[in-house]
Amino acid sequence: MVEVVSAVIVRRGRILLTQRRPEQDYPLRWESPGGKVEAGETHFEAMRRELREEINVEGIAMGSVSLWSGEVERPGKESVFVHVYAVETWHSPKPAEGQGIGWFGVSEFVALDLMPANLAARDATLRLLLRSTESRAVAV
Repeated sequence: MVEVVSAVIVRRGRILLTQRRPEQDYPLRWESPGGKVEAGETHFEAMRRELREEINVEGIAMGSVSLWSGEVERPGKESVFVHVYAVETWHSPKPAEGQGIGWFGVSEFVALDLMPANLAARDATLRLLLRSTESRAVAV
């Protein structure tokens, strides 16, 4: 089974997602940035490497406990075990692999065509996104 880390990056009540390229499996679906954990890597090391490769960010802070973890089936492929973490970065993410990228509020997020792993983790992601929106409303 492939082990994967996925970043939930929330800023100003909006979540960062990337859009898969048309030639990839699940074309044009939206997903949290992240990827495979390589042999010998910790989850933090894998996340730092994947975010550097995918969205050009270097500095990150990551929670020590995942927001959601679970197995996700992939028809015709090996299933993946996904660990979803809340991640903060002080850099401005930019697509590094030709993918789309965007920031989405709650109503936009729930309407997107998401990857299966993001659908499986949607409730945990929404809780974090809603907490961010509530915190922002109190701080204004």
